[in-house]
Amino acid sequence: MLAVLIKVDSRGPVLYRGVRVGRGGKPFRMLKFRTMVVDADRIGGPSTAGDDPRITRMGHLLRRYKLDELPQLLNVFKGEMSLVGPRPEVPHYVEMYEESELRLLEVKPGITDYASLKFHNEGEILRGAEDPEEAYMRLIRPEKIRLGLEYVDNWSIAGDLKILGLTLRQILSRGDSSSGNEAEVAPDYSTVTETSATPISKEAVAMMEARYAWAAERARGKRVLELGCGSGQGLGLLQESAAAVVGGDPMHKLLTGAKNHYGDRVVLVALDAHRLPFRADSFDVIVMFEMIYYLQDPAAVLHECRRVLSADAVILIATANPERPDFNPSPYSHRYFSAAELVKLFAEAGFAGELLAGFPAADPGFKSKVLALARRVAVRLHLIPKTMAGKAWLKRLVYGELQTVTEVSGDGTPPRLEPWK
Repeated sequence: MLAVLIKVDSRGPVLYRGVRVGRGGKPFRMLKFRTMVVDADRIGGPSTAGDDPRITRMGHLLRRYKLDELPQLLNVFKGEMSLVGPRPEVPHYVEMYEESELRLLEVKPGITDYASLKFHNEGEILRGAEDPEEAYMRLIRPEKIRLGLEYVDNWSIAGDLKILGLTLRQILSRGDSSSGNEAEVAPDYSTVTETSATPISKEAVAMMEARYAWAAERARGKRVLELGCGSGQGLGLLQESAAAVVGGDPMHKLLTGAKNHYGDRVVLVALDAHRLPFRADSFDVIVMFEMIYYLQDPAAVLHECRRVLSADAVILIATANPERPDFNPSPYSHRYFSAAELVKLFAEAGFAGELLAGFPAADPGFKSKVLALARRVAVRLHLIPKTMAGKAWLKRLVYGELQTVTEVSGDGTPPRLEPWK
């Protein structure tokens, strides 16, 4: 039935037979239902965005439900592929493998794996990119390789069955973004992140300016990685003083916002901070602003940071003070650290810590006391909205005029950070 629909929809063969590299580096013809126009590989590159004009009308439907992959069962029967395993790559990408990445060729490639689940919406991630292949190499390929190597190193029958179950669930949910492994890897942090479109108070703007000005001073001439960069408001300021800057975040929609603003000015990478896709000695400074409390295993992240940092490197942390009487934890957060707990956490990871404090609570007047009391009551009764969008109207009521920050400019003199007492 699918073959008939493909033939009726567009001119060309029913099946696409693309050359892929299999186990032991042996090339083979991987079968798929054709979803693109004839000679699509001559018109454009191997990476395909969701808005790629080469995709046929029937092709969009097949890709959405993963039906284009069904003919690969024939590759499985022939012994060229497995049901589960790292997705086979085109020879062009395999030629780029580093020595450690050649382990991917020790197993049969598969129809599905964790990378397939996480990047089930790969076309949407690449949608709008001027150069889809460049965007694929930067945003997707490093994480695909990491997940593939993790599969090779930790293979088990139970793991394969789990991947098959997650794949079935994802197909039945019609590719909904809330299903599959991506939801397990990272919640939707975009709802709780101060993005370039989020209205924030003047005090919040001052805080943002203060922390990025502080980081820019320490980034001068250094190689910098910002973890949890979100939509990247501070990346431009860091780039002005640093030798090189990379922004990393698990949320593709946040990276898309950064990409739309910076273009090719800044390198952006989709990543999980617990497993960084970088070599040892790749960076001199790692920036983690307002994100340490979202980490499932902060100690493991610090271990990864130490691995990719040079010998005399530093990690810059900015976080909230959970000992405030009106403290309100963010949704998706795992744990907030007090000053003493932060020092202990970093000491156990082999780092010597220096604590700075900013924006001290001044002696409040009557209005401030009333607002502070109202905030404590709202926090206690769980009345504060969970998302940034929901908080915007409340902030307007309390703080008055709000503003958005697309990129921290570094103009003016932001408030200084003082030694913690």
